[in-house]
Amino acid sequence: MFRSSSFSFVHELNLQVTPQQEKELLIRMKKGTQVYNGCLSHLLCLINLIKQSKDNLKAKTSTEKKTVIKDLRKKFGYSEFALHKYVKELAKKGKFSKHLDAFTLQTIATRAYKASE
Repeated sequence: MFRSSSFSFVHELNLQVTPQQEKELLIRMKKGTQVYNGCLSHLLCLINLIKQSKDNLKAKTSTEKKTVIKDLRKKFGYSEFALHKYVKELAKKGKFSKHLDAFTLQTIATRAYKASE
């Protein structure tokens, strides 16, 4: 990872929130973590399906593997857009949409997708 050559520092400030606000923030953080973990779990299942696919195992050369994996990604729905659809359904089932808006859910899904690549 790129490291900046300039000096930098981090300054942490405590938020002054009411107990009601603190409760809401904790709920949102917990729901966000659950969505992220759900996305990662879904993506890892798809990766395992791709790895164990007969087409993938039959491919010999690296160019064959690349084309086969590309086709399998489309077949199994391993894409960022497909993950956004999955998160939408996950939010409806888990009632996350009450605490997390659509933009936040898509951002979480994008981070999970980038982590899985």
